[in-house]
Amino acid sequence: MDFLGKALQSLPEAAQSPLAFIAYLSAIVAWLWVALRTRRLKLVLDKIKDLPPAEIPKIISKEMGEVLPKSISAEDWIRSRKHLYFLFAFLALCFLVLCIVGLASHTAIREQEKVQQLQKEAVLQERKHHEKVDALREKVDALQGKLQDELKKQVGMTVGVAEATGRANAIARSDPSNQAIKSLAEQLKNVLQEFKAQVALKDMSETDDLRIRLADATIANAERRYEAALKLVTEEEAKAAVAAVNAKAELAIAINRIRGDSLYALKRWKEALACYERILEVRPGGAFATLDVGICLFYLGRLPAALEKYNQAVDSFARLVEQDKDSQATLGLIASLGSRGLVRDQLGQPLKAILDYERALHIVTHSVEQCRKEWTNYLTLILINRGVVFINVGKMPEANQDFDKAIAILTRLIDKDGRNELTDQLAGALTNRGICLRERGRLPEALKDFDKAIATYSSLVEEHERIELASELAWSLTSRGRALEKQNKPHEALRDHDPAVAILTKLVDKEGRDEFSPALATAFTNRGFTFDKLDKLAEAKLDYDQAVTILTRLIDKGGRKELAAKLATTLKNRGGCLRKQGRLNDALGDLNQAVTILTRLVEKEGQTNETNRLASALTSRGLILDDQGKWPQALEDHDKAFGILTQLVKQESGPELLKALANLAKTLNSRGLAYMHKGDSPEAALLEYNAAIKNYTLLAEQEGRTGPDSSLARCLNNRGLSFMQADKLPEAKQDFDRAIEIRTQLVKEKEAYIEHANDLATSLSDRGALLLKQDDLPGALRDFDASVDLRTKLVEQHGRKVVVPDLAFSLTNRSLVLAKMGDLTKALQDIDKAVSLYDQVAEKEKRTNRTEDLIWSLEVRALVLADDKRFAEAIQDGEKVAILLTRLVEREQQKGLTDKLVIKLNRLAWTYATDPDGAVRDGAKGIKYAKQACQLTEWKSFNCLAALAASSAEVGDLDAAVKYQMKALEVAPEMQRLRARLQSDLKLYQDKKPCRIER
Repeated sequence: MDFLGKALQSLPEAAQSPLAFIAYLSAIVAWLWVALRTRRLKLVLDKIKDLPPAEIPKIISKEMGEVLPKSISAEDWIRSRKHLYFLFAFLALCFLVLCIVGLASHTAIREQEKVQQLQKEAVLQERKHHEKVDALREKVDALQGKLQDELKKQVGMTVGVAEATGRANAIARSDPSNQAIKSLAEQLKNVLQEFKAQVALKDMSETDDLRIRLADATIANAERRYEAALKLVTEEEAKAAVAAVNAKAELAIAINRIRGDSLYALKRWKEALACYERILEVRPGGAFATLDVGICLFYLGRLPAALEKYNQAVDSFARLVEQDKDSQATLGLIASLGSRGLVRDQLGQPLKAILDYERALHIVTHSVEQCRKEWTNYLTLILINRGVVFINVGKMPEANQDFDKAIAILTRLIDKDGRNELTDQLAGALTNRGICLRERGRLPEALKDFDKAIATYSSLVEEHERIELASELAWSLTSRGRALEKQNKPHEALRDHDPAVAILTKLVDKEGRDEFSPALATAFTNRGFTFDKLDKLAEAKLDYDQAVTILTRLIDKGGRKELAAKLATTLKNRGGCLRKQGRLNDALGDLNQAVTILTRLVEKEGQTNETNRLASALTSRGLILDDQGKWPQALEDHDKAFGILTQLVKQESGPELLKALANLAKTLNSRGLAYMHKGDSPEAALLEYNAAIKNYTLLAEQEGRTGPDSSLARCLNNRGLSFMQADKLPEAKQDFDRAIEIRTQLVKEKEAYIEHANDLATSLSDRGALLLKQDDLPGALRDFDASVDLRTKLVEQHGRKVVVPDLAFSLTNRSLVLAKMGDLTKALQDIDKAVSLYDQVAEKEKRTNRTEDLIWSLEVRALVLADDKRFAEAIQDGEKVAILLTRLVEREQQKGLTDKLVIKLNRLAWTYATDPDGAVRDGAKGIKYAKQACQLTEWKSFNCLAALAASSAEVGDLDAAVKYQMKALEVAPEMQRLRARLQSDLKLYQDKKPCRIER
């Protein structure tokens, strides 16, 4: 039926073919001939009608060319011929129809053969297409797998470049300049484009759609277009691939690997962790996924959990390496060891960290020597990280060697082999070497390294859009800032700290990158320290507050226990800032916290590397307690610090020994201050200073320093004060002279002027006080003049507002000299200015640690006013002193000042009760001050009771006067002259007379 239908469909085409035209002509010719012959037969028939029979055959023969048979009549013959001709015409028509049908059949047969041929060709073409698409699928899968494997090789880079602060830098897994990655990505692009063109001919299957998206996502990861990769493969697909009942393991792993690597590179650790954990669900114990989980846990601050995963990864990779020496497994083992070294270092296990790095170095070195020259950069990574651990344990020469090796190798790889992808690693190595050089005191070399690192990071971030390196740029800026501080360039240091804080704040606050919060806290702490040095105490306090808030949140809410030591350091720094501000109670609170944290770390958690820091915190707390007059507690802290540091000096060697010696000298100096301020043990203070000076001298010899030593000068100056206290004035002058000599040398250095000028002014002022005590008034005045000039210049020209109290101190001392020299006008000018300055600092700025200085200045002014016969004004200053002392004792709980307050109250009471000038006397005020003194002494002081008796007599209450005077006699010691005076005053009261005392 199909053939008949096609034949019928071909009839029109057959009827129009050339052969059909020939058939038409043949039929027409036949029909014309039949027509002519038929017409002649008709003519013949017409002719023979009237002819005789005999003529008919002749006519037929003539007309028709045929012989008429005798057996038939002419009419019958003509009729038969006519029928014959009609038959012939019919046959011609049949021939025509047959020809057309034949042609149509032939055409149908030919078309059918064509269709069959086309069908055969289509089947063949379809088969070839499928074969080609299958081949392309295999090629896409193979190239995608190779590219993924090449990207996985970058796992070695996850070891990172550790900072000397203990934080590791995340290095992206892919590098666009890596030729192997670049070539594979280009090949995959081309094949993928061809594959897309082929599958576009038909409706694309879900499998092919996923295949294309996976390949595109892998390319995006290779080109660091991580956000694009995440859009191609969704989180829902990643979850579904694992959850599906008939899940294909390889597909589920591929989807989660691609997403995990994208999230990893974007440092979205929590989301990346979820992807890698899903891989472990599909393939438990997978070495690479285990390592990746560990890395994410590390950056999330979950260090113990990270260490557990690293241990598993090391074991897994070690087994794989033993089984088949696979290069990827070897790289994984290197990465696992390097990563475990990082976390062990941060968990306070530096020796174990060094062992991991040395094992990794052995593997890498052997591989490079054998055939893996391309692994040389992994060698440098391990060297850098081991160098960081060496810094942390104080092995600076060893650290320097590691950094030098790493920098030399990286420089060669970049300059000679064109390995530009290692540029950021070189910048990290330079920064770490700079830190090492900075800690070794080689500041010019350190700054050169920092400058190179910062220039490199800036170029990569700004010109090459390597935004992920912004945190490393901030780290280098902070490190250079600290070096500039050591060069006494705090303003330049601040110019580095400001952008570092800005970069890290943007990462943490605006981009939600909480993994950089510890680095931000460090940046705030470092900038706070610089503000502190610049005497910008309010700004320093704000930065320390920020750092403490961040670290407290990370420890309490994020479980980041390894940051406890950093928090303790920040609290210690803030405590020092608060001490400068005179907020001693707040400062003590910070130091209490710092000591508590460090004690726990050392004694309960066994972090012996924090022992030195604990001793330093104890010493700092001791200084605050000393300021508060709590000398027993201060000495207790100094004793603890001394015990710790003495042990360290016996145990340590190298840089750690030098650090312990420096802290021990500082503690001895601080303990000497406590003994000196306590006032009853000048000899004990001298012993401390002698030991401190011996340690400072030994330290300078050990470090090979021959220049002026500011710490030694400070200790000499303090010993000079103790010699003065012990009344050993020649020895005191020798120490002051040496301190002034050293500090004068330091001030001559332009960059050190601001830092040391005030110290020089202190030594000059102290020597002036000594000369005043020796009645060398011209010499004392020269020293006080020089001290005032230095401090005035610091305040007015250099904006050192923190020096204001010290300027007031120098002015007060100079006023004493001027008063003794009889120049009361100038003396009063100096003391008025001093009181005004102290009042501004102590009262308006609420710096309570300067209140005692204000008290002393007021007492001096009272003396000068009394010398100038201005007794009423002198007494007013005395009352101010009493008010200030009362506040310190009662509100600030400085009980060590109680005796001084009692003496001042008693003097005021006696003055108001017994002064010969009636305008000065005020019995009511005398009673007020005498009662306060009696209460402070629990009514057991004969002098206070006698003052109360005299004040009562002044207001006319002679009965009370007698009562209190008799009580004074009861508690008075058995001293004849004293009791005689008391009896004399009692008789006055009994005789109804007040007491009067001559000035």
